[in-house]
Amino acid sequence: SSGINAEYGDSTPLSEATPTPTPENNVVPNNAVPKEQGFVKKQKKAPEWFDLDQSKNTWVYISGLPLDMTSEDFLALVGKYGLIMEDPETEKKKFKMYTDEEGKFKGDAKCCYLRMESIPLAVQMLNGTKFPGATSKVKIEQATFQMKGQFNPKLKPKKKNNKKKKNKKQENLLDWRDRAGGTDLRPKHAKIVIMKHCFDPKEFIEDATMITEVRDDIKEECEKFGPVKKVLLFDRHPEGVVSVKFGTHEAAEDAVKAFDKRWFGGKQIEASQWDGVKDYAIEETAMAREVRLAGWNKFLEGDDDNDSQKKATVVSNKLSVSSETAS
Repeated sequence: SSGINAEYGDSTPLSEATPTPTPENNVVPNNAVPKEQGFVKKQKKAPEWFDLDQSKNTWVYISGLPLDMTSEDFLALVGKYGLIMEDPETEKKKFKMYTDEEGKFKGDAKCCYLRMESIPLAVQMLNGTKFPGATSKVKIEQATFQMKGQFNPKLKPKKKNNKKKKNKKQENLLDWRDRAGGTDLRPKHAKIVIMKHCFDPKEFIEDATMITEVRDDIKEECEKFGPVKKVLLFDRHPEGVVSVKFGTHEAAEDAVKAFDKRWFGGKQIEASQWDGVKDYAIEETAMAREVRLAGWNKFLEGDDDNDSQKKATVVSNKLSVSSETAS
């Protein structure tokens, strides 16, 4: 006898019963294809080699390098034109220097830049260069990859959940914005204030202890505008330059307004926020070092009267933001 559809309380045979339309009956799985009756799962494509998108390929291949080049030398060379990408797992820079069977460098290598913009710059600056110890001129181009052998999915590295986070960390290396406040787009170097004409470098040749005293005086005055993280005194700079790094942009801006065009020790101070480029460090020559040491020895052999007179000069030259005018 035919079965009865007990769920609906009628006597319609199960083989002839028409199911009530439901959303589930009308939905076609994404991975299914229609057949004569019902649906079957779409077969997955077998894993195989894939072509690397050249528009996203930041690898460069370089030949004609000196045979005695070390890995440190190579990274220093290519690093001039952009940041080298790091492996998200090992955190080591992505590069390879090709060697022969004996482990000797063959003069060709490759590296992976973080940005595409680095490739044309490296090509422009390095291509055709002849280095000492090299057998030919440098040739640099975007690397191309050819897959060899049969694809083995078992050798495919497992994806790590923290890969995206580490790649984001590398991207932040290129970001000039200060994200401490979340929405502050001002550059970090704008927290640094450059002040000129704060001292005479000749004074430090006679008494090196004045460097510490002048630096402390400047820091004390600058702390009136906000927290000060660092004070650098370029004691050999002819313009008497001091840089002050503040904790906030606002403090730096207020300090510039207060110090710029003020008078100190008979000199007018020039204060401005650092442009992030100019270097105020002055290398000391051998002759200048001899003069400095001779002056220092003379100071150590000097009497107490001269020492007291110099200390008094330091005290009288304390930095102040009061509106002192030149006389």
